Amino acid sequence: MNNSDISIILPVYNGERYIENTLNSILSQSFDRFEIIAIDDGSRDRSRDILKKYAQKDSRVRVYEQENHGISATRNRGIQESSAPYIMFCDHDDEYLPGYIEQAYKIINESNADFVKFGCKEVYIDGARIVREHVESPHDQTYCGANVKEFLLEYQNDNEYIWDGIYTKKILELINGFDEKYKSGCEDLALILDLAEKAKFCICKPDIYYIHNIRNSFSTSRKYDENVYCDVMETWKRRFTILSPNYYPKYEQSKLRMLVWSMCGMFSFSNCELSVEQMSERFKNLYEQGFCLHGSKASSEKKKNIIYILYQLRQFKLLSKICFLKRKRIL
Repeated sequence: MNNSDISIILPVYNGERYIENTLNSILSQSFDRFEIIAIDDGSRDRSRDILKKYAQKDSRVRVYEQENHGISATRNRGIQESSAPYIMFCDHDDEYLPGYIEQAYKIINESNADFVKFGCKEVYIDGARIVREHVESPHDQTYCGANVKEFLLEYQNDNEYIWDGIYTKKILELINGFDEKYKSGCEDLALILDLAEKAKFCICKPDIYYIHNIRNSFSTSRKYDENVYCDVMETWKRRFTILSPNYYPKYEQSKLRMLVWSMCGMFSFSNCELSVEQMSERFKNLYEQGFCLHGSKASSEKKKNIIYILYQLRQFKLLSKICFLKRKRIL
């Protein structure tokens, strides 16, 4: 579709339960000059049939099929297949809120920014029950030149995502899209960090236009994987290289607290086979590499605060024993 202003990249893998709601949230948008690049990444359910049904009804939906290559390679193919100057993303079980595409296009087209970021709402779901909701909303801010990297400061407490924004195809091609070595996570953070280093102009807006559903029963992140662990450590440490702790100590404090909490979470997965001594050594290595918590700002969540204090006091073995007991469902 050559007259599209925006290409929306939609990777799909075994999403038959959610994909119709996701597609409806996009196709019902007030702005209609877009194409959906829907790529079935080797699904084993009815996802492919559902996509084809929508493509037959709406010419804006373009369906591609491939063997399973993972999220990074699939998104990269979407970028390659796109015909529009601007790119947006969506996960197959998430939702666009009304007005998202229209507002995103208006701002990036009028400003000539490399990308525009908005807010989003995270919905944590366990089975059919919503456990909790969290809203992430950046400040209304513009970043230019060498200061573009400072847009990362808008995400001190939570993770940086890619589907809560719009990007020029040129900037995505400049950074060579997603790094395909990331197979099961961290690919969006890695891309955001690439943007922080290469982009010249970006805008952040506080408006909430995206719902990200986090499903405990569906997420592959609930299983321990040594490769995923290494990817997490690599990308999180890279944050501190881009934003030096000497100049952004508050950012380092916040992100390091999150990293320690994330490590505890991964080590607590039931299939993790690391011993208490091995886990303790990893906490110790992180600390001795210079990743030390500074200041005494407490977390608003009691459990997280206890973890932070133990790490700050270098109680690595005690941290590891807590992870071991949680793994065995004793805690």
